[in-house]
Amino acid sequence: MDRMPTMDRKNSKILFLDLDDTLLNHNKEITEGNRTAIQEAVKAGHRIVLASGRPLLAVLPIAAELKLQGEGTYVLAYNGAEIYDCFRKKVLYRNPVTTATAAELFQEAHRYGIHVQTYNHDDIFLAEAEDEATLYYAKRIRIPYQIVEDLEHHLPENPVKVLLIDLHDHEKLEQFRLDHQESLASRCCMFYSNPMFLECVAPDCSKGAAIHQVAELFDLPMENTIAAGDSENDLSMIREAGIGCAMANGTKTCKEAADYVTKADCDHDGIAEIIHKFLLN
Repeated sequence: MDRMPTMDRKNSKILFLDLDDTLLNHNKEITEGNRTAIQEAVKAGHRIVLASGRPLLAVLPIAAELKLQGEGTYVLAYNGAEIYDCFRKKVLYRNPVTTATAAELFQEAHRYGIHVQTYNHDDIFLAEAEDEATLYYAKRIRIPYQIVEDLEHHLPENPVKVLLIDLHDHEKLEQFRLDHQESLASRCCMFYSNPMFLECVAPDCSKGAAIHQVAELFDLPMENTIAAGDSENDLSMIREAGIGCAMANGTKTCKEAADYVTKADCDHDGIAEIIHKFLLN
């Protein structure tokens, strides 16, 4: 990947932000306090990088809303499986699961009675039925979906992510993970983005790995990076960043891993708190 012009290695920082229940409040909105703080951070010479488990198509509108589209602006989608250059409008990096692994995940999810879906190369999510989980997910992230019967046998080649959803029984998802994490360890990694969503990505894929790549693009040391999140899929970047921040509404594990836990939650300008403490002080 091409490097950007070198930033001020002493003073400039990169802030990586998870979206759901971190930057976005529980209504999936950016609070005015967070929006203003982000604008001030960018004006001061810092970089803001959105880092989400969402597909790219569901991240880009938020980047546009924040005017994060200039040269040297990136987003991380699919838990770091894609790195996208918002200025050049192209994917710089993609790390998919294999078609065979995706097919096995579908087969096993069917056996457990768990809703399972994936994504085509246009970021439209593919499901097998217009059921409660499909409609919930479509409303939550606001992207199109396509119903494909017998999707296990009509998978896109090397999809970037497989997602298992159970809106009512977290224990069923956890049992699935416990039963398969050893046999699938060399082929995929599984973690939660919230208690209802079990994310399945390539084995070496994580937000933590992706933030290293972005720091290298700017020729900045990791000590100049800050990451904020709330859930298990954020753990890797919270641990890898120079300063890892957990939201007040985050999981216990995230808070234990973090260098800093916000006093404000995602509904009350928690990201603005981080920006004022670590970027604008």
